Amino acid sequence: MREALGFLTVLGGPHELTPRALRWFPVVGAAVGALVGVVWWSANLVFAPLLAAVLAVAADLLLTGMLHVDGLADAADGLLPHAARERRLAIMRAPDIGAYAVAVVGVVLVTRVAALACGCAGIRAVRARRGARLAASRNARGALAVARDRSRPGSRGRR
Repeated sequence: MREALGFLTVLGGPHELTPRALRWFPVVGAAVGALVGVVWWSANLVFAPLLAAVLAVAADLLLTGMLHVDGLADAADGLLPHAARERRLAIMRAPDIGAYAVAVVGVVLVTRVAALACGCAGIRAVRARRGARLAASRNARGALAVARDRSRPGSRGRR
């Protein structure tokens, strides 16, 4: 579990991705979701829903070290431009980000804040659906990481 915690969050120290760590991804994801939920719920008691949503998304970004945001930015820059496969892989390896990454990450973060800010009315339904999607996505991501070949040598793929 410590390997998964270290890989997916800023807690637990740095760890490499191992098959053993993949088993703990759903547990760590649920724990991160619970902590972010506590931040959101607590902030809703004190602040307006919009500010509570911003604080919850910020807590998620801080707790995860923006791992998913970085991956999303790389994917947007590598998959959206019209370029050859090798050029796309080079773009994803580059440390800087482009216009596609900025646009996609901006839209995703604004959407997350808006969804949380508007979700106060039907919180139970939102939590149930979000929890089910979160668990399914974490399990699917782990299975894909183990099952798929690497797109390039030295990546985190299996073989």
